Amino acid sequence: MTAAVFVANLPTDRSLEPGTPPIGFFYSHLHESIRMELNSIWQTVLALEAAVHENFPEKLSSVEERCVFLQQIYKYHSVAEDEVVYPALDTKVKNVTLQYSVEHADEEHLFVQLLQMLRETMSARGAAVTAAIREFVCKMGEVRITLMKHLAKEEEQLFPLLLEHFSYTEQAELIAQFLCCIPLAAVEGVLLWLKPNIPQEEQDQLLKYIREAIPDDLLLNLLVTWLDPSQSSKHELSPQPSVKPENLDHPPLNQIIHVHRSIAMALAQFVGEARSMLSHDASGAKLASLVEKHRFLTAVCRFHMLSEEEVMFPEVDRQQAYGESQYSGCQAQHEEEVVWFEDLGRLLADVRSSARRGAKEVAELLDQVILCAELVKANLGQHMEKEEAEVLPVLQENLCAAEQCIVVWRMLRMMPLRLLERVMPWLSGSQSEAGAAELLAALRIGASNVDGAAVELLARWVHRGCSPEFNDVMQADDPGLYHNDTCETRVVKEASSGEAASTRKKRKLREVGCSAELSDDAGSHSPSVSGGMWGPSPSLPIPCVGPSPIDHIFQFHRALKRDFRQFEAEAGKLSELLESGVADWDDAIQKLKGRFQFLRGIYMAHSSTEDDVVFPALESKEALRNICHSYVLDHKQEEELFNDMGVAISRLKEKCTAEEMRGLVLEFNRKCAAVRAALEIHVRAEETELWPLFAEHFTLEEQHRLVGAIIGRTGAEVLQTMLPWVSGCCTLEEEDQMMESLRVASKNTMFDRWLDAIGGPAGQRAQASQVEPCSSDADVHAPLVEVAQYLRSRGLEMATSLEQSGTVAETSNFRPGWEDIFRMNQKQLEAAVRRVSSDDSLEPSRKSYIIQWIMVSKYIVAQQGLAHNEKKDETASAEGQPDSKAEGRGDVSKKFRSYHSESEGVFGCQHYMRNGALVAPCCSQVFACRLCHDEQADHKMDRYKVTEMVCMPCGKRQPVAAACVECEAPMAEYYCSICRLFDNDPSHDIYHCQFCNVCRRGKGLGIDFFHCMECNACMHMSLFNRHKCREKCIECNCPVCNENLFDSSQPIKELPCGHFLHSNCFATYSQWNYTCPVCSKSIGDMSAYFQMLDSLLISDPMPPELRHLKQQIICNDCCKKSHVPYHYVYHSCGHCHSYNTKVL
Repeated sequence: MTAAVFVANLPTDRSLEPGTPPIGFFYSHLHESIRMELNSIWQTVLALEAAVHENFPEKLSSVEERCVFLQQIYKYHSVAEDEVVYPALDTKVKNVTLQYSVEHADEEHLFVQLLQMLRETMSARGAAVTAAIREFVCKMGEVRITLMKHLAKEEEQLFPLLLEHFSYTEQAELIAQFLCCIPLAAVEGVLLWLKPNIPQEEQDQLLKYIREAIPDDLLLNLLVTWLDPSQSSKHELSPQPSVKPENLDHPPLNQIIHVHRSIAMALAQFVGEARSMLSHDASGAKLASLVEKHRFLTAVCRFHMLSEEEVMFPEVDRQQAYGESQYSGCQAQHEEEVVWFEDLGRLLADVRSSARRGAKEVAELLDQVILCAELVKANLGQHMEKEEAEVLPVLQENLCAAEQCIVVWRMLRMMPLRLLERVMPWLSGSQSEAGAAELLAALRIGASNVDGAAVELLARWVHRGCSPEFNDVMQADDPGLYHNDTCETRVVKEASSGEAASTRKKRKLREVGCSAELSDDAGSHSPSVSGGMWGPSPSLPIPCVGPSPIDHIFQFHRALKRDFRQFEAEAGKLSELLESGVADWDDAIQKLKGRFQFLRGIYMAHSSTEDDVVFPALESKEALRNICHSYVLDHKQEEELFNDMGVAISRLKEKCTAEEMRGLVLEFNRKCAAVRAALEIHVRAEETELWPLFAEHFTLEEQHRLVGAIIGRTGAEVLQTMLPWVSGCCTLEEEDQMMESLRVASKNTMFDRWLDAIGGPAGQRAQASQVEPCSSDADVHAPLVEVAQYLRSRGLEMATSLEQSGTVAETSNFRPGWEDIFRMNQKQLEAAVRRVSSDDSLEPSRKSYIIQWIMVSKYIVAQQGLAHNEKKDETASAEGQPDSKAEGRGDVSKKFRSYHSESEGVFGCQHYMRNGALVAPCCSQVFACRLCHDEQADHKMDRYKVTEMVCMPCGKRQPVAAACVECEAPMAEYYCSICRLFDNDPSHDIYHCQFCNVCRRGKGLGIDFFHCMECNACMHMSLFNRHKCREKCIECNCPVCNENLFDSSQPIKELPCGHFLHSNCFATYSQWNYTCPVCSKSIGDMSAYFQMLDSLLISDPMPPELRHLKQQIICNDCCKKSHVPYHYVYHSCGHCHSYNTKVL
């Protein structure tokens, strides 16, 4: 979407300014240039994958050069947003930028991986080249999709906000600061790459607004030089005392050694601060300070490494033919050091997230931070010592002082202006006055006249570090003391100007991290890492121990990442399968498609839950407004990616040539890698930024309600599948905590009974303590035979207790059967479920099937005793012995038949279509359904205790099941093994609610109904977050017909007062009454009726002698008392004007 479209859609004063918005330079032209470069590189690498040419190494070298350039461009883009655009936008609109900063770090990590993989590909030989190219192309696809998603989100969410809230002058200032985020040596190259895509009139307009926005003459002169050299005037160096290179007291390259010493001291301070947090506490202020130090040191070290590779090492090569051996080890270490700094940054992000959540693993993560920081400090120190011993002496011996000054200046020019504003006072502040003067002299000698403005800016910042206000501070070499001023936007400076300068200065000079106020200051410069913006609510202290209820919902992420990586690995095997032959191709694709549909289904359900439940809950907090919009955009983009994957996997089943199929497989592998990378970045952003917000802004009770709302929209079948699926990624302790959290959230419901019925963790423990093992005979239900065979084939060892079984079985000959499954203890059952869940050879549907039967195995085996006893009775009857159950049975096949429609031959009753009748456990009589029993008997049937049924087609009496064991006829299309419910009516939508633990009419939880945990009632989705909660509100009788509402199959209506009655009863009742039969409040909007009564009283006034009388009344609607004019019948409330009143 172009800038013009955005402007047209924004009816604000900003859109009335003439010309094109300057911010379009960044969010339109720069983005489009990045896209074009991405797509161009993508087409090049696809061509490389298709065929290896003779000039293959040259092409790879070209790709590497372009990827490095793109990485640098995108890095400048990300830094400008993190340090300039986002802080400025946060002053206008809160909470919209945090996710983007997290994504920037992950995208940079992807670039590092990409370049590492590319260099490995360049070193590959022989047959390994093809595999290396394919891996590199997949990684390039990850980078491309990730960056495209990120840019599209920014244009949809951030670009309109910048257009709406920033004037053209303010936008131009943001562009100017973007240029200050590009290294001095690279600005001209970047602009040469970018300008051809920008119309000249837009460039002229941008320059015009920049002249208005930048008050500093030196900075303005430098910007004009970059944007339009023809309009710039050379800035001559200010007259300075004549300093000749030969008069310098020390070799100019000693300034590089001083940089090394400053980095080493800063790293030592970093480790010390991390240790102090470990021994005291990881408060938000201290952690924000530590993260900011890491950001600064990472930037300094990266640009210093780049300056060595681009300036110092080539100069060594020029001086000596054998110079490569002097620095080859140093250059190789640079890549490792980049990875170390990245790992340290990711660990700090994890510490910050865990500390905000009050998680107990903070100390363990801090230990890892300290170890990683010490590793960086030690290795970087050795690296710098090696350079000082082997590389710098070569240059000092072969270069004169003037040439050394040029090297120093060129190395500093590898840093951007914004970073230099902090680096120069940091370096000069730790030197003597003479040392700072030598640094400044080296810059003046090494720079040319065209760099005059830049040198003068650096000189100003060198003097800032030498100023008296910092000389008296012991930690003047601390980078946390120096912030941007010249290279800072006015909107950010104005936002932080409410505090007096002296107060702010004192805070900066305190011991870093000791004051809680510091986090606010750090946050103004680094919103992506600051804890101040999301500081805990004063009334909601962060818990220090134990997991919070919402933590277990986020454990879904762990399972999703695990399974998607497994899915990607399976997809990667398709190429091998294709090469080996296509005999099993269709089966493999069908299996992969089933796994994909499973992953896609649970992810879409998860996204829908976040969009409809989690995100609105966060947005309901005033401090968290706008926090979730970018995540909603993620869900939309990822849905499109899943759709593309679905199309790609469908194409794999098409008939085509082997070469075409090979191309389709490679395309599918690339899509898998891209989707997996997008999901992992999204999930990491949620865990880093959203997860801690629940601990900071939600009480435990609110979190429990939120968990209840989430699972209340999850169907029983889905939850039954997801519980063992998520548990497969948890320890036993985490699983117990998760189940306890679910029980607390659903404490008013029948959730525990449902767990018992399905054989979940609660049910397994209860049954293990209540039921004794029983023997099994040869007549075993087919599904459990399959389960036993599967477990045996996977070598699952199940110990049997001799005291329980009374028999001895050799382990070597042990074959799991009914008894063994039944004797499995809690840990063995959990191990079996985990084994099935992690078995990649099973299709999702097959996996769900086996897990379900493992969980219900105990119950089914328990019924074998009943079946065994019944069989003995039948045998005794056949031998002439009396059988009490068989007496009076007669012709079973006719006696127990009933019809829903006898003319059409449809079995059932007036309530249901079904092929099975139930044997009532209370009276041993056979009835078509539970309702038929309750109508004919003087007692009620307990549906959960029903264990037997009779097949109406063949008359076979047997344990309750979905199909007859005799004639194999299905009992019904819908069968619930918990409620013992059969229904064959295709017009009936029925689902089992795990919280009501009964079957109800509807398509299912999360589709057209949800379960409210407080009310303990299934309600239509239209009432979600729109009804009045009353604890266990439908566990009562209808006030009209006196039938129990909870067990009723009739639709229920909620009144505005929160009471319930049958919809049919309401229709009849409301014809004669307009007040609730329970509380007497009005049952609807009575305003029209009350207006009619007003007109009636005006037209028929009271007699004169009674008009002065007053009557005290109480209103049933507002519950307030009032004195109103007397009337024979009608009294209007003096507060709400309702006529639903009562005379006192």
